[in-house]
Amino acid sequence: MTTVIKAGWLIDGTGTSAIKDGYITFTNGRITDVGRSGQLNVPEGAVVIDLPQHTLLPGFIDAHSHVSIHTLGHEIAQVARREAEITIDALRWLREDLNSGVTMMRVLGDPDFLDIRLNQAQREGKIDIPRLKTAGNLVQSSHVSVSVSKSTCDGPDAIRQAVRASIKAGCDWVKFYSTPASRTPNPILPIFSRGEVDVIFEEARRAGRPVSAHCHGGPAADWCIEHDVDSIEHGLFLERRQMVEMARRGITLVPTTGVILLQDSSNPSPFLLRAQERANNFLSMAKEEGVRCVPGTDAVHGRMDFEVQKLVDGGWTIPEAIACMTGDAARLLREEDTGTLERGRRADIVAVRGNVMEDVARLSSVDLVVQDGQQRFGSAGIGVGERISAASRV
Repeated sequence: MTTVIKAGWLIDGTGTSAIKDGYITFTNGRITDVGRSGQLNVPEGAVVIDLPQHTLLPGFIDAHSHVSIHTLGHEIAQVARREAEITIDALRWLREDLNSGVTMMRVLGDPDFLDIRLNQAQREGKIDIPRLKTAGNLVQSSHVSVSVSKSTCDGPDAIRQAVRASIKAGCDWVKFYSTPASRTPNPILPIFSRGEVDVIFEEARRAGRPVSAHCHGGPAADWCIEHDVDSIEHGLFLERRQMVEMARRGITLVPTTGVILLQDSSNPSPFLLRAQERANNFLSMAKEEGVRCVPGTDAVHGRMDFEVQKLVDGGWTIPEAIACMTGDAARLLREEDTGTLERGRRADIVAVRGNVMEDVARLSSVDLVVQDGQQRFGSAGIGVGERISAASRV
């Protein structure tokens, strides 16, 4: 069946400005046509959904999350529960992500390979959640305690064993902690030696896996940059010289500002206040130096709208910020058949109420989510009469 969605505005995820009165056509889960409604020839028998007060966008991509926790809650208590309880909440949070417009997500570490098992269930059609790119059990040293990790590794042999276990389980990425969290006394302390970091990259590269590093700055950032790490997560205390080198090498920064700025600040620690001050300012430096940024929520589920807003605050135009979350994110995840509204791409489509070009906060008003050509979410407020019937058949 062919479906046509017409809307007041269409942003295609390439960084260009919106199309006024745009449309998109898709069949069998793939986009077949995109353009202005005045050029539309409706295929015979097509279902037509008319959303004149909405903006169409590519499905959102959350480039950094976890399935076993919600980072605005008590993370340690969340992962200390029985596996069944963890899984139930994971499914609930993933559904919240999907309903907020996230059709793909990179999951960067969860205990017991829960991310890999949920990804398999999604691929088999057993559950409706975002498509996942997984990292298995992230690698950390005994310098830190990470709620989502059971791979505490000291020394090259332990590191090799942990990386190989995630690769054997089917991970798409290798993820490791190179510094403590941002809300600690020394968030740029290297928690692995240079030699241990070398081992992580050696094992990952030999297996053909990209590498993601939790890293806030300091010497560990220099080591990761020298290894051409595929993405630096958070990066809150990176120096300008480090950002310059990241831009030169094409290394992606994955900012996750909501996990800092949306925390309860009723009784903040000095470490949280320091991190919040930096989170409000460091993106403008990344923009100035030309660092490629692809945002993630770090398991503040359903709040990609907040991350895009912070990019706009940091100097990106609205179409550029949306491209960071969609087309650029797809390239980082090696999934270039999604992320933009172009012919031949997956039909991952989001409709939000209002004109996003006038107010990026509209990204929080999602009324329709299509993933691989199938409607995953749609409010009763979309359309009237025959249009509601048509939407239900997407």
